[in-house]
Amino acid sequence: MTLIFLIIYLFNCLSYNNLITGIELNQNDSYVAINKMTVTNIINCTTVDNGSNNITIEGTTKILNLYNSLIVRGVNYTQDVTPRGMVFVADGHAAYMGDYNIFHSITEDSFVNEVKGDGIYYNSDMLTDWQVSWEQDFHSYFLKNIDSLFVNHQGQDFHLSAGSEPINKGSSAYGFSFEHDSVLRDATPDIGCYEYNPGSSAEENYS
Repeated sequence: MTLIFLIIYLFNCLSYNNLITGIELNQNDSYVAINKMTVTNIINCTTVDNGSNNITIEGTTKILNLYNSLIVRGVNYTQDVTPRGMVFVADGHAAYMGDYNIFHSITEDSFVNEVKGDGIYYNSDMLTDWQVSWEQDFHSYFLKNIDSLFVNHQGQDFHLSAGSEPINKGSSAYGFSFEHDSVLRDATPDIGCYEYNPGSSAEENYS
């Protein structure tokens, strides 16, 4: 029986202030029945202040490749006392590959959670545990302080500020030659949807 792959690319995307989740990959039983497998590649994306989690992946038929992306749990979030960076439902974590990402959450141990079918969160991993247990994100790291991350977080301007941590921390092996504003990336690309541009009007307006 032939296995059909559906390959999706999300690159240079910006997702923020969504009610439930920023980017979600759901199990679709009809796809399983006809042997389709969806591979989603999220590259150089920025997700900020999204619901109870920024990225959700459900089911092993959904493969997520996450590279050069900035996953931020911001200060505006108030609906969940334990907000999460990423959530994997059932065995979803077995279908994940990623590296060169920066993660932020209110607490480091809520970097990633696994969920039973009844919706109960039963496991929580720190990034260091995740790197050892699942052998992913070896060049990724957890960022605790995001005060100087963006040009204007509260104003929803998510361009990188001068000296921002993601600058030159990405990998050209996974990225694209241009970014969200169609600015060309250099040989050492920034993490997230924007490439730092010191001459941009956005930074000048909020500096």
